[in-house]
Amino acid sequence: MAIVDAQIEIFAFLQDMSNYEVRKGSLDKAQNGIEVSTVYTSDEGYETAIIDNAGVHPVERYSDIETAKKGHKKWLDFASSATTGTKFKN
Repeated sequence: MAIVDAQIEIFAFLQDMSNYEVRKGSLDKAQNGIEVSTVYTSDEGYETAIIDNAGVHPVERYSDIETAKKGHKKWLDFASSATTGTKFKN
């Protein structure tokens, strides 16, 4: 039974594709239309991504929820002032 449990854990990240609402920590949209999403991922912990017309761009990962909240705010501030061609700097 332990082998089966280990296999399930190894592939747990695959479930992340269909359960965004469960994993979502924060999702905000800046006035310019750029979205900032912070979620919990089963393989890497908390992660923030910038979402724009070109796609989804993961920008930072965190070890705990408090750091993730601070990081989300930082990236939302960045997104709010971003214009076309703005370079991401972590």
